[in-house]
Amino acid sequence: MKWFLVAFMMSVYPDGGRDTYLFSEPAFSSLEECQIFTQTNAPTIRMELGAEYGPIPIDSIWCVREDKLKILFQPPGIDA
Repeated sequence: MKWFLVAFMMSVYPDGGRDTYLFSEPAFSSLEECQIFTQTNAPTIRMELGAEYGPIPIDSIWCVREDKLKILFQPPGIDA
């Protein structure tokens, strides 16, 4: 199972949505590999998110399994 980085920004919209960024590359083969990459490359990740969202602060960055991405990005009210 592949793992991916997902960043959640501090922005929250009236409907409860928020800016979310999926790093499709690189993909990782384990949670540990993803976590090590994130810790090692934190400045680069922050720069990429800053280029995308400007001054909006980062809330959190998670390593998410590929099968859980479908649930995470599923529109509300639609069954998986």
